[in-house]
Amino acid sequence: MASAFFLGKSKLTATQDAGPAYMLPTSDDPLISAFYAQLNDKEKIAHAIAVTKLGTSYDVTRTHGFLKWLAKQKQAK
Repeated sequence: MASAFFLGKSKLTATQDAGPAYMLPTSDDPLISAFYAQLNDKEKIAHAIAVTKLGTSYDVTRTHGFLKWLAKQKQAK
């Protein structure tokens, strides 16, 4: 059974796919959704820990990983 909660612009759903339970993020923002889609399992777990520990002060658009990924996306265009 999956449970969900909202944090800022992201809806996070707990699941147990092929490993330990971690939060799979979704977002209405296409950039954030594309970023989340390319995360590997280890990065998803790290994201879940960050969201849990930082709570409402967590903003994925200010993370090093997102900013680095965004720069690569802009460079590819």
